[in-house]
Amino acid sequence: MFPSPASEVAQLAGYHAVNSIQVLVREVGRLGELIDAATRAGAMVTGNFLFRLRDERTIRTSLLEEAVRDAREKADSLASALGKALGDPMAVAEDFMTFQISQPANGHLQSGFAASVPLTARLPLIAGQLMFWARVNVTYQFA
Repeated sequence: MFPSPASEVAQLAGYHAVNSIQVLVREVGRLGELIDAATRAGAMVTGNFLFRLRDERTIRTSLLEEAVRDAREKADSLASALGKALGDPMAVAEDFMTFQISQPANGHLQSGFAASVPLTARLPLIAGQLMFWARVNVTYQFA
């Protein structure tokens, strides 16, 4: 809506509508087939494809535990270098992220695919790698 200069009253000048859906595909090998069917039915595929593990809890727990052990070792080394003993943790913050690294059929790393692919062409999707990253920030007191 835009105000009219003469009346300063908002008048409808047009509208823009967007509709999107999210589809969960458990058989990754069928993704291309499903996208082909959607585009043949008239859908315009414009979003990115996000690959995830069904359950990331195990890897999340493992990586965070490893990060805490590593933080403790570093803190012990620093405290020792200062001639101090390490005490109990006073504060802990954590962060966990999943990154999707994909490599389409053309061999170039990217996220998504070119919009210029004809609707009748088979989309060149190759499942990529997932990279997991965990970080902890632990504040210890000296003993």
